[in-house]
Amino acid sequence: IRDNLSHGRSFALSATVVASWLRWLEVQSERGLGRQVVDQWWTGQTPAEMLASEDLFGDLAATPAFLDRVHAALEDLREHGPRAALGLAVA
Repeated sequence: IRDNLSHGRSFALSATVVASWLRWLEVQSERGLGRQVVDQWWTGQTPAEMLASEDLFGDLAATPAFLDRVHAALEDLREHGPRAALGLAVA
């Protein structure tokens, strides 16, 4: 993602992968299954809180282009589902 950002290339698919992971965690939490999730990086935070984590995302946590694209992909996943979100990412 950093390399693509620094060279002005698209990273939409990579951002959608990150958003997919965040969405999966979000759904597990919504279903009350958060305690069953085994993920060293997740302790029940919201997707926005996780994206703001420098421990997790380093300098990307303060990079507007990254944050905007992941948030947009997350909304695509919520509103249209995974198949459509991936289609939008590669379009």
